[in-house]
Amino acid sequence: MPSSAVEGKAKIRSIVNSMIRGSGFRLLDLGCGRGTYARLITKLCYKIGVDAVDYRKKFELDKWYDEFYQHDIRDTEWIRRLGRFDLAIAGDVLEHMTVEQAQNVLEAMQDIAKAVLVAVPYTYPQKGRGGNRWEDHIQDDLTPALMKELEDGKTKNRD
Repeated sequence: MPSSAVEGKAKIRSIVNSMIRGSGFRLLDLGCGRGTYARLITKLCYKIGVDAVDYRKKFELDKWYDEFYQHDIRDTEWIRRLGRFDLAIAGDVLEHMTVEQAQNVLEAMQDIAKAVLVAVPYTYPQKGRGGNRWEDHIQDDLTPALMKELEDGKTKNRD
């Protein structure tokens, strides 16, 4: 199921809505799933959602995004061709790829966006989540301790 962890969403809602200064604000939601992050936004802005699975009908994504693309976000050259954004979000998606792939996606996000927001549900089991191949958590070493090290800048490269 293309769902998202509940923890932290109120804080994310506050941060993102405080960033939006007008309808010209451009937001990119990579791995948008059911549109959880778009639904947190209460201010008018231009939102583009991208997911490997086309959930437009199932979750009525056309209500939440001005544009939707079904595409593998690991294709970072394709991401770079989407243009410039005020904010790029990778919410509850990077744990579904290898560390190297996630780092490449982050670099592409930094190249095209003024600000980047990332959420990783590392407190959930990271292996064998089931569903489809896009939903498996494959970074099985994500722990609260490792995430704290990454946040503090102590761990630079995990490869």
